Amino acid sequence: MPLKKRPIFVHLGNVGDPEFFRRGPGADKTRKFAERFPQVDFVGVDLRAVEPTTKNWVQHQADFLTGLQKLEDNSVNHISSDLALGYYDAKGACDDFWKYTEQVLKLAKRKLKQGGKLRISVSENRKKIILLIKQLGFSSIEVRPFSREEYNRTSWTQQLPGLIQITAIK
Repeated sequence: MPLKKRPIFVHLGNVGDPEFFRRGPGADKTRKFAERFPQVDFVGVDLRAVEPTTKNWVQHQADFLTGLQKLEDNSVNHISSDLALGYYDAKGACDDFWKYTEQVLKLAKRKLKQGGKLRISVSENRKKIILLIKQLGFSSIEVRPFSREEYNRTSWTQQLPGLIQITAIK
């Protein structure tokens, strides 16, 4: 009997902005989840470097397109991005911000397994990002505002009005 593949969770922009690090090197969310769920494989993709602290965490120092291209098609259970996708471009890898965002969303959909989830948090550009996701033909899309608890989670989120979470299922 073949071995069952472990679930794969990818976090785009997981290292975070050093301006907001309170302690440690960043990637706090990835680090905490990798420690808490050793049966899941975690992949971080960020232009900033960070050293993984667990065996179930791989970090790619790359733009989102390059990092996602390293994964097999239809292999990923969950892709998330908190205030990164839809904010940053490829830092020179693409001349057009929206073209880059669309390319990343298309590639993310290709990497997700059937039933896999794309979950992104955004404030700016949310209408255009929702439209792009709808155009890609995900089977369902849920959009909801951040809860008070989510707003209060970090000093960064407290500074951004109108935060929403978009969850799309392949």
